[in-house]
Amino acid sequence: MEGQKIPKQSRTVTFILADGSRIMGDVFLHLFTFRHDSSQRLDELLNDDSNRFIPVRRLSDGSVILLNLHHVVLVEAQRQAGCDEPLALLGHWRTISVKALGQEMIRGEILIDLPSEQGRAQDFFNQSVNFSALFVEERVLYLNHNYILYVID
Repeated sequence: MEGQKIPKQSRTVTFILADGSRIMGDVFLHLFTFRHDSSQRLDELLNDDSNRFIPVRRLSDGSVILLNLHHVVLVEAQRQAGCDEPLALLGHWRTISVKALGQEMIRGEILIDLPSEQGRAQDFFNQSVNFSALFVEERVLYLNHNYILYVID
């Protein structure tokens, strides 16, 4: 398969790591996926169990590093209409506050798209994903469940 390239698009994000450092750079998302006829979403990249290390092109010097997702506390990106959030008709918004390791308290909204009997924040955070989206104004923060200390519902 040498010479073949999978078409990708870049998306600029900021990673906050467990040691407190910040890495700003571009991640690479597939233009087409088997699951749907659109581009790969950032949450799909972060929650893909086959991705422990992902390439990130740093904005500071253009170098590419392999970033270990297990040590990422949160990922911050600009909100993109229709790209970051599932259809709001399938769920309901809930305002919460989250305390993550090394971070100030963060207040934002989650979109719970679970059956009505599982509509609590507890059900949302007990899903079997590594990162969950918290919408804060024009940004979306993908929080690593391993670094969430507590949630106020």
